[in-house]
Amino acid sequence: MTVSVSRRRMLAFISTLLLILAAGAFATQPAPRTATAQEATPVAAAVREVMVSGFPENANGQALQLLRTVVPAGVVLPQHTHPGMQAAWVESGVLTYTVVEGGSVPVTRKGSEGSPEPAEMLGPGETTDLHPGDAVVEIEGVVHFGANLGTEDVILWSAVLFDPDLPAAIPFVPEATPES
Repeated sequence: MTVSVSRRRMLAFISTLLLILAAGAFATQPAPRTATAQEATPVAAAVREVMVSGFPENANGQALQLLRTVVPAGVVLPQHTHPGMQAAWVESGVLTYTVVEGGSVPVTRKGSEGSPEPAEMLGPGETTDLHPGDAVVEIEGVVHFGANLGTEDVILWSAVLFDPDLPAAIPFVPEATPES
C-alpha cells in the first residue's frame, strides 16, 4: 500500500508541475471582456502551489489538497475543467471569472459566508468579478476560466478533492464549427 500512496503522490506532483507548465504556455495578455481565453498572446503564468496534501480514507482514492495560486496581472487562464471538486476563495486582487458550459457555479460574496445558500449562481456564458473574500465552488465537468485584468496579483486559496492520477486542470478546446 505504501507503494501506491508514493506513486499517487508522485503522479500528483507531476500533474501539478504539468499544470504550471501548461498555464505558462496558455497564460495571456489582458484582453477586452468579450475576448475568449484562446484569443490572447502568451506572457506570464499562474503559479499553483500545493501547501498540504492527504488521502482521506473515505474519499475513494482521491487526494485532498490545500492550494495557493498566484495569477499575475494581465494573465488570462485557459478554458479548463477539473477532475473533481475545487472550492476557491479570493485573498487579494480581482479575478474576472467566466463559466463557459457544463453547469452553474455557486458564488458566495464576502459577508454572506454564514448564509446557507450561495449569494448567486453563475451559469454558462456568464461572467463576474470575484473580489477579496468572494468564493466559488467548481464541480467536475464545468468549463470555466479566470482572468486577472487588474494591475495587482490575484491570490487564491483552494481546497481540492481530485483523482491524483489526473492533472489538476484539464484544458478545454471547443469543437470547431463549420463556417457557413
